[in-house]
Amino acid sequence: MATKEAEPIEEEGNTLCHSCAHVLGAALCILYPKTHLAIGPPLKDNGFYYEGDIAKEDGSVLDAKSVDLLGLEEVMKRIIAEKQEFIRIELSKDELLKKFEGNPFKEYLIRTKVTEDRATVYKSGNFEDLCRGPHIKNTSLCKNFKLTQVTEAEFNISEIEKKKVLRVYGVCFEKEEDLALFIKQQEQEKFPEHIRLGKELQLFIFDEKSPGSAFFLPQGTRIFVKLQDYLRKLLKKHNYKEVMTPQIFKIDLWKESGHWDKYQENMFQIESESTLFAVKPMNCPGHCLIFRSQSRSYRELPLRMAEFGCCHRNELSGTLRGLTRVRRFTQDDAHIFCDPQKIGEEIEDCLSLMKEVYSTFGLQYSFNLSTRPEKFLGEITEWDRAEQQLRDVLVGSGVQFGVDVGGGAFYGPKIDVFLTDAVGKQMQCATIQLDFQLPRRFQLQYQKKEGTQLAAAISQQISPEEREKRKKEKFERKRKEREDKKKENKKKKELEKQKKKDGQIKDGQEEKKEEDIKEDKEDIDENEEKEKEEQEQLKEKESADAPVAQQSEASTALGVIDQSEFFGRPVMVHRAILGSFERFISVLVEKYKHDWPFWLAPLQIIVLSAQPKESSYANEVYERLNEKKKLSVDKDFSTQMLQGKVKRAIELRYNYILVAGERDRPNGTVMVQRKTPAGYSEKEAKTVDSLLQEWKEIEQKHL
Repeated sequence: MATKEAEPIEEEGNTLCHSCAHVLGAALCILYPKTHLAIGPPLKDNGFYYEGDIAKEDGSVLDAKSVDLLGLEEVMKRIIAEKQEFIRIELSKDELLKKFEGNPFKEYLIRTKVTEDRATVYKSGNFEDLCRGPHIKNTSLCKNFKLTQVTEAEFNISEIEKKKVLRVYGVCFEKEEDLALFIKQQEQEKFPEHIRLGKELQLFIFDEKSPGSAFFLPQGTRIFVKLQDYLRKLLKKHNYKEVMTPQIFKIDLWKESGHWDKYQENMFQIESESTLFAVKPMNCPGHCLIFRSQSRSYRELPLRMAEFGCCHRNELSGTLRGLTRVRRFTQDDAHIFCDPQKIGEEIEDCLSLMKEVYSTFGLQYSFNLSTRPEKFLGEITEWDRAEQQLRDVLVGSGVQFGVDVGGGAFYGPKIDVFLTDAVGKQMQCATIQLDFQLPRRFQLQYQKKEGTQLAAAISQQISPEEREKRKKEKFERKRKEREDKKKENKKKKELEKQKKKDGQIKDGQEEKKEEDIKEDKEDIDENEEKEKEEQEQLKEKESADAPVAQQSEASTALGVIDQSEFFGRPVMVHRAILGSFERFISVLVEKYKHDWPFWLAPLQIIVLSAQPKESSYANEVYERLNEKKKLSVDKDFSTQMLQGKVKRAIELRYNYILVAGERDRPNGTVMVQRKTPAGYSEKEAKTVDSLLQEWKEIEQKHL
């Protein structure tokens, strides 16, 4: 299966990985002598690859499963031990074509990429490769490396023809401990700890009947819902309005938004009644429809729209991994429609909200400013201004941040937030993205001035003749509507008379119909009496009672009225704090393991009966606690001995273990054991009322 294109990078400090790619290229040619190499660039995050047509001595071409990574690593180690120097050689274009004759990849590169009279080749040992450099001194510095995988890719061998190639990936580090950490993280990714813990804690399961979609069990759903409750409290504090949008849309929407051209391969598609629909992979176009559904005033901005939106993306099956890479996920999504002059304030508010959430969970995080990519929409000046606004907010907030040059979305720059998981690996969760394109595509606008000012401006720009013409047309429409109603009632009356004559209706029914017709006639007469009064008031209504956002009337005066004076186009800020609930929960599972904070714990409280045959009081305690909607309470009134029930509750890591017996009834108490960082506390008697107050105070801090 072909992979998505990895983006090579050219950065100082990545020379080590570039040189290690050459070592890999040399090893490929030694182990598989008939190999034709294509390119071997460095990648982000200490990565590199080399790709080409990998073939054995007999000319047989290998597939991805046949490449011997361990064998390649052994050859690379020998090359590294030899401390081969990297030597730079300049050759003419003709000399290059002669040197790489028979290699379709190099021939194509020389013909299309070499634009000067001369270009460079780098040599190490007997291996020579077309390359502009630079490189490290010798191969010995590449000792901390690891080959990771082999995939399929495609490479141009002419302007119109591509050839399938194999791509061998690896990583290389300056320090041995960095390589060791990477290997540990890779093992963790193969068998994510959150999957094991999720099964142990009975939080979620996966089933091949729905690949890439988690089944949240009751205890996992408790965490999910508590996170939503926690966020809802913060959303209200920050003046967000929660909305809900449909799950599927006609592809017309995705074409209008621009996602169909760039994202349709990742969208699940459905055909119904010869119409093609797509399951939404994101929520933003739906929020644009809500904004556009009515006239908007500057008084409504910033309009902060939030949704816990369930989305589906058709990720490749080989990339699915636990909760961290799924096909179905729920975002804590929000879109802020704001005045362009208020971008800075909105980004500051987003960062404030983000810091508050992450500090609640004690998570480590870092920021990246991602700038204009090679392929983008909009004007460069617009991008430069937006990037500077994001940079200013980050600097002003006092946070340290990196810059991912070219890492922005095609519609705008963004701030990405990376969490550090339990094994030290960074994982992107939150994001703040500026978007100038969707508001433009959906023709979103808001009124900048009061409706009376707009109506007055329209009135001033339209000629007296045109105004008079519009009044007459409006009056004529009303008059025609009344005439049509008269004719309709007349026909109805004649029909009823005919039915009576034919004996098809009873006298009682006839009388009722006659009454209805009489009432209609009275309504018409009343309307006719008002006709003259309405005509006299028409002029006043045209100017004084104009609606707040008369885009349609302003549009009729295009070329006469400068609409930009009255209507503005909002900027759209995409904002997610958790990113997806699934990925965020995976981080929390690996952080807390069996020791969750009380307010979020899947197993908060369990009530145990003190004696096998005495569960009456214990049940009263359970029923009282279970009435509290925000508490998760379980019970064990089995005939097992109390010691065994307590042991099982401790193994399950309940935050509170309550033991209730008949002797506790007079004082309204229970015996309590609390979970602490050091284990469980000694038993102590507490009243149910005092416990409820204690839990209420804990919950109120978060929910």
